[in-house]
Amino acid sequence: MYTNRVQPFCLIVFLCFLCHFIIFSHQQTFRQVGNKPFRNGAPSVMKVSPIPHSLPIEHDVWGLEDKAPYATNSWFENIVLGNNQNPIALYPYVMTVVNDGLHVSYTKPTLSPDNINLGTPFMNQFTLTAIEVLSKKPFIERYDKLSLTIRWNTQRGFMQSFLVRGQPFVTSNYTMSTPVIITQFPVVSINNVPVSNQQVFRSDKLRLQLNDGSTWMLYTQTPVAIEVTNVNYLKMLAQYNGWVRLARAVSGDHENVLTTFKDTIPLSGNVGYYVSDNIAKIVFKYKTVGSGSLLMNVLPHHLEIMKPQDYSLPLGKTIRTTTVKGNMTAVIANNDQLLFYEPLTIIEFDSDLKYASASDIELLRQSLRNDMNVKPVDTDAYFFGKQVAKMARLALIADQLGEDSIASHIRENMKQVLTPWLVSTPSSINYFVFENTYRGIVSWNAIKSGDPNAEFGNSYYNDHHFHYGYHVYAAAVIAKKDRTWAIQYKDYIIDLIRDYASPVRDNYFPELRMKDPYVGCSFASGLFEFELSRNQESTSESVNAYYAMYLYGKVIGEDDIAQMGRILLAQEIRSAKTYWQITKNSVIYNYAPSFAEHKVVGIIWELMAVYATWFGSQTEFIHCIQMLPFTPISEELLGREWINDEYSVLSTSLTRNNPPISEGWRGYVYMAHAIINRISARREIDTLTDYDDGNTRTNTLYWVITRP
Repeated sequence: MYTNRVQPFCLIVFLCFLCHFIIFSHQQTFRQVGNKPFRNGAPSVMKVSPIPHSLPIEHDVWGLEDKAPYATNSWFENIVLGNNQNPIALYPYVMTVVNDGLHVSYTKPTLSPDNINLGTPFMNQFTLTAIEVLSKKPFIERYDKLSLTIRWNTQRGFMQSFLVRGQPFVTSNYTMSTPVIITQFPVVSINNVPVSNQQVFRSDKLRLQLNDGSTWMLYTQTPVAIEVTNVNYLKMLAQYNGWVRLARAVSGDHENVLTTFKDTIPLSGNVGYYVSDNIAKIVFKYKTVGSGSLLMNVLPHHLEIMKPQDYSLPLGKTIRTTTVKGNMTAVIANNDQLLFYEPLTIIEFDSDLKYASASDIELLRQSLRNDMNVKPVDTDAYFFGKQVAKMARLALIADQLGEDSIASHIRENMKQVLTPWLVSTPSSINYFVFENTYRGIVSWNAIKSGDPNAEFGNSYYNDHHFHYGYHVYAAAVIAKKDRTWAIQYKDYIIDLIRDYASPVRDNYFPELRMKDPYVGCSFASGLFEFELSRNQESTSESVNAYYAMYLYGKVIGEDDIAQMGRILLAQEIRSAKTYWQITKNSVIYNYAPSFAEHKVVGIIWELMAVYATWFGSQTEFIHCIQMLPFTPISEELLGREWINDEYSVLSTSLTRNNPPISEGWRGYVYMAHAIINRISARREIDTLTDYDDGNTRTNTLYWVITRP
């Protein structure tokens, strides 16, 4: 009897071990990427501009981080530009960092058919400051991609603010200073007790009810005495050493959650990137102080790629706060980190020709022969880039058709026009130089002009991923077949990639100049100060910039570049699909139905979503700037669901009389139509008589006949 009982038990143990072994053996092994520079040396392959940058550096504001290279497109850029009065987005709070302290706002968007406005004009609801005179200007102590530490000196002490994106609290730390809290709206009650002037409250938790109906929670590290000097002015009765945390509470459950998790404070954060086959793991790791678990807020695109076992809801409650990118959700960050798992593309240079008929392939060959001699006609970094990338599309199509002589001819032409940009040939009409003030690669014509807006603000680091992505794409296509050229100019192209997507801050380039890892998208604003903070218009050009980076890294055998390109590409596509593309199943803009009827966002600022573009309000501009250029990666960006929903809006441009749609934009509309109706689009493109400067008849036909 004893033996009979042991045998089944042993079998169970063995089966459990076997299951554990099978599960363990199939666990993914991730390796870290993007944790070192793509190159360590100076970009010596390009000339250094002899012209100092026309925008002076705010050395006093940069403070302890006053050293090149400078972040030129960061989420906090408004703090180091101009009069330092314009806001930054912390999610969910909006803030200004000014001489008299930290100004804080949490508001719901105002809506109109063509925009969702969260931040203009800025409404200063709370000011965190001190009785002691603050230093003339606040200054930066440190920063990273997820946080910023700002400091104000007082006579004998200081006030620090730890601005960490996604934190549910606004946190300031005081040393030998007397905290003051100023409110825009009068305080009606504290801890449910009606207030009067000179009233004193002694606690480490104050529930502030304002006369606008809002509730804010104020926490201190230790119990303190706070006087209501008047209903808009609260002050501690003694100097204080410790933290103060302020939070907007949107419900009773939210109050309980905030109180439960108030004691763990994120000070800073870093982003780690890991790859296993075709999956990326992205880690937000926070440095914290205090006790307990870390409470953070995540955006909608974060939740899509988080595993349930890696986080939990606080107290089992779903707590949501409002931003221009939809509702944030409060989560507990296990082990002070947030983990995201992002699928990566396997698309490379080509689309599949299996759907194309023999007759269409023959027409494609004829079209290729007609287009094979196209060359750039523009000399600025952006339009030249579009036009040399247009040539690259032709070379790839020739490769796929087996037209080797045509492909070689096109590549020779590409080398002839692209190489002078890289080697800073003085006889060239324009070329790249290294700008040594902020540090980065700029157009020579743009910086020597002294005009901040020249070449779309190129010398002010605006749109660099748009501009240089086209150049890198062209270089990848040349390198695919020409190993000699690839080796000779490899460092030149890697320098361009370092300019817009260096994974770390080295001595010559900032970390991820254009990309914001927290919001998932890139920004294109450069050294321009805006009341609405950072913005991006063309998600599709941004997508293609990281697609180009991925292809280039792959073709030259630089795996770190290729994998980082794939990760940044995946983030950009997810952000575009979540926040720019509006389908009937989208939830981001449910609260703004008239805006959602447009089916696309033209520009997303940190504080506003707009149905418009920088260059016009025509329907085709707003929709198609989120589509061009059409390349194989567009298959992942432009899904059938979105095109099916948005095409009824986009197609109205085809029948507009004043002004009529141009042939170049009409071509893009037809290319979009091919995603949902290949047969109709095939007939439509035969009516075209001209094409956009970044497109050709050949590429248009190729796209349409390769649609399923």
